[in-house]
Amino acid sequence: MRYKVADCILHRKFMLFAGQAQVEFSGANYGPFFFVPSVPYQDYIDEAIYFTSDTSVLNSFKTIMDDMWTDTMNYGNYTNITGPLTRRYPVFPIDPELNFPPSVDGSDSFFNRSLNAFNLETQKIDVIMYRITNLGFTNMTIDAVNRGIPVRLLTEQNEYRNRDRPWDSYNVDLLYNAGVQIRIRGHEGLSHEKVAMLYGQGLTIFGSSNWTGPSANCQAENNYFTTKPWFFNWFVNHFERKWNSTSETQPFTPLPPDQPSYQSPPNNATGRPTNVTLSWEGGPYAHKFDIYFGTNPNPPLLAADRFIGSVDNSVAETFTPPTLQSGTKYYWRIVSKTMANMTASGPIWSFTTAGTPGPAPTVSSISPNSGSTSGGTAVTITGTNFLAGATVSIGGAAATGVNVTSSTTINAVTPAHAAGTVSVTVTNTDGQSGTLANSFTYTTAPPPPASLTRWPPHWPASPAPRRRRRWAPSPRIRGRDCNGERLLPRSGPW
Repeated sequence: MRYKVADCILHRKFMLFAGQAQVEFSGANYGPFFFVPSVPYQDYIDEAIYFTSDTSVLNSFKTIMDDMWTDTMNYGNYTNITGPLTRRYPVFPIDPELNFPPSVDGSDSFFNRSLNAFNLETQKIDVIMYRITNLGFTNMTIDAVNRGIPVRLLTEQNEYRNRDRPWDSYNVDLLYNAGVQIRIRGHEGLSHEKVAMLYGQGLTIFGSSNWTGPSANCQAENNYFTTKPWFFNWFVNHFERKWNSTSETQPFTPLPPDQPSYQSPPNNATGRPTNVTLSWEGGPYAHKFDIYFGTNPNPPLLAADRFIGSVDNSVAETFTPPTLQSGTKYYWRIVSKTMANMTASGPIWSFTTAGTPGPAPTVSSISPNSGSTSGGTAVTITGTNFLAGATVSIGGAAATGVNVTSSTTINAVTPAHAAGTVSVTVTNTDGQSGTLANSFTYTTAPPPPASLTRWPPHWPASPAPRRRRRWAPSPRIRGRDCNGERLLPRSGPW
């Protein structure tokens, strides 16, 4: 017997039956229930066990076995070895569909080979994976989803909530949030398989490697990247049965993280420095944090989705807010979040800084002192003791675009408000405020003037010029008028 002495474990799982010209390989360990169920159809470990007499595959495993047996750098003698370490089989070429990490140059990297295959896929991907702790495998899957490739995943919930493997929940939650369809084991036992089917290539990736960093190119592994149609079809049917079963699998629901456990500063502490650092333990399933902080007893959000500390259950997370004011009471709250955006909120704690608070702000003027009820008026507020980060409210509504240009000047934009005269308040980060009463007037803009229109609309813009009319003489009897009277010559000029 020999054993691995170098870095990374021996994770290969195969049995070579040379006299029967057969080899078995898979992801199954030598355990009591990896090859037989504890209770059939109820309590069992999911595995796919492959026995083959394929000559090329068989001879490849003979060569790998001899390589391991005679390797004195990575393997040592364990027991019952008395003679020299010799090869038992001829040296055969390795079947190109087989993958035996590790390799110094990365040529046998399980991750690199998987990545190339995933990047080439154009139709659909199905995966059964026991453990997922490496972001590289997760990202290559998300990249496929982003290209419009549907991905289905069957994974093991014991690993999702394995406190010794906190990165599993991180990666599974990322996959869920990216749109990967996920189901988990529905029976007693374990889902221990490792296989992926890439439909556009008719490719099956099967073997001992999980989606972990050590399995990528450090541990000794055995994997099969094969396009044998019958092999692919067997796993497609195998996957479909599991996916559509109500007893073998069940829907995956992302779980929330643990509630954060605060460490410092202690609740209601006094005399704290103005450069205080918040410290808490997020637990193994908290991947990012929202930090609420301020002088309000219900503190506002100061920083969102902060990746702080380590994804584990022992390293404390820390956050240092901006420099604080002396003699001021501050409130803080932490919300733990997973990569699936499930949350768990901590309580609100408070502490008070040492010293005495500075003077409160005063407001002496606002210019202009009137504006539209729809808001949007740029104003300049003058006064004293303004601190960086101060807020402005006008008529009780928060102004926008607040910029503290100096301790005596603030620029801001008015919010919308009903018509009337209102007060202007400046609140410093230490909670102190100053108000100028009845200092800004909201006015309603007058309606636009009515426009003049012609009526009726078809009338011309100006009267048309009159035509001079020529009159024709009425018909008369010569020398008499129309009544038959004799016409006399008219005197005078014509």
